[in-house]
Amino acid sequence: SSSQLENTEHSNGIVQDEPEVIVQSTEKIDVLFLKIKSSTPEAASIIGDVLCQITRDLLPPNEILTKVIKELLSLTQPHGAVVAKIVFQVFRSAIDSAYMALLQDWLICSLPNFVTLPPANAVSCLSVIFVSASLNLNLIKIFPEILENFGTLGCREEYIFHEATRDFYGRLSVEQKDKFRSVFFKHESSIYANMLKNL
Repeated sequence: SSSQLENTEHSNGIVQDEPEVIVQSTEKIDVLFLKIKSSTPEAASIIGDVLCQITRDLLPPNEILTKVIKELLSLTQPHGAVVAKIVFQVFRSAIDSAYMALLQDWLICSLPNFVTLPPANAVSCLSVIFVSASLNLNLIKIFPEILENFGTLGCREEYIFHEATRDFYGRLSVEQKDKFRSVFFKHESSIYANMLKNL
């Protein structure tokens, strides 16, 4: 509802759908992601802020989702928290642009890529995508904490992971819930077993 989304960023309507514009914009975004990888933390943060804006302005969410998630999953990306911020922006734009159903389906299909990561990375990345896709303002408010502790795993991080997962899971259809659970059942991990118990 509009009240649930009142504090989220709204799509500014500048998105262009012409194929040649999308290709040019995608190339620019590729270059900036490469620059993030090779930059200092301070420079990476600045480039990340630029990317947050241009992904909104130049590309529809469905064109950029795969690219930003691929960067988030990359073990060679030294600035995961910067990429997580970009993911958040893209997801908020997707929600504002009525792409929520697409976002949910797409995330469920992408889950197997997340659970193969080392546990700390997996929990951080999954928390990022679930909170980024949330309509719960209380969860959205703790996103900065996820960024601050990105890549670490303690009791607090696991608690946030459980809360974010429960929120995401609660908005899925019965069929989506079955697919969701099947992904995590395949992995023998106490982290995922505890999460499934808390759904």
